[in-house]
Amino acid sequence: MVIFRLRNMRPDHVHEVLLRILKRYSDELNQGVILSVAEGQVRLRFLPINLPRT
Repeated sequence: MVIFRLRNMRPDHVHEVLLRILKRYSDELNQGVILSVAEGQVRLRFLPINLPRT
């Protein structure tokens, strides 16, 4: 899963960023991660996310 948090959400820009992300993080995506993509930053979270119990 890839979540975009970009200032520029024009389709051509998102497509360019997506291609770079898929090339760089393809192994991690195949293992099951969430990528949160912002300008110049990518956060990676492996699934399943264990939430603290309350």
